[in-house]
Amino acid sequence: MTPGPIALVGSGEYLPIMQDVEAKLIAGRNPKYVQIPTAAAPEGESSLHHWITLGKAQADRIGVEAVSIIAHDRNDADDPRLAEQVKGAGLI
Repeated sequence: MTPGPIALVGSGEYLPIMQDVEAKLIAGRNPKYVQIPTAAAPEGESSLHHWITLGKAQADRIGVEAVSIIAHDRNDADDPRLAEQVKGAGLI
């Protein structure tokens, strides 16, 4: 897959206000939206669940597959099994 656009988003990802932006970013690409709520990991499972739920709802609004990846720390992030889930994503 060829490289795609990059959006630097300070906040608001997964929210309805970002639906058009996220839909444009994934348009014409593999409809696989990988969400990695890394900032929520230190806040605990409740926060992770909250952001994963928001991410799945956004993917549903856009009409693409949601893939949620939880990486609590660098060891998790370096896990090849997680990298495999990112493979082929149209939007991360």
